[in-house]
Amino acid sequence: MNSIKFVALIGLMLFIFSCNDDTDYNNPGNMDNNQPPAGEVWMENTSFVPQQRSVTTGTTVTWVNKDGTSHTVTSNDGLFDTDVKSGGTFSYKFDAAGTYNYFCSIHANMEGTIVVDDDSANNVGY
Repeated sequence: MNSIKFVALIGLMLFIFSCNDDTDYNNPGNMDNNQPPAGEVWMENTSFVPQQRSVTTGTTVTWVNKDGTSHTVTSNDGLFDTDVKSGGTFSYKFDAAGTYNYFCSIHANMEGTIVVDDDSANNVGY
């Protein structure tokens, strides 16, 4: 009888601990819920997260405002300049390789960089 109680207790403990798993198995590219998935930049705690994001040509990057205040996503070279309200998003497709610096015109300390690599090196052109 004691062995049945012991096995039941172990089973219950395993069930409880498995319920506390915060991993998003439906999105394997985002196994760490504290970091944005590929192709996404978060505006969080008055920062761009990550501060630098690398992508390949043709990638659309989406900025997501997770702060309680508005921000801008303003490129240094004038490609884009948009207000993003709390909870809002902004997306931009990067068609050319290069380094694209941007900032928030409301919060001077918010700066970020998108590095776009040419993916044509992966295309053999057959």
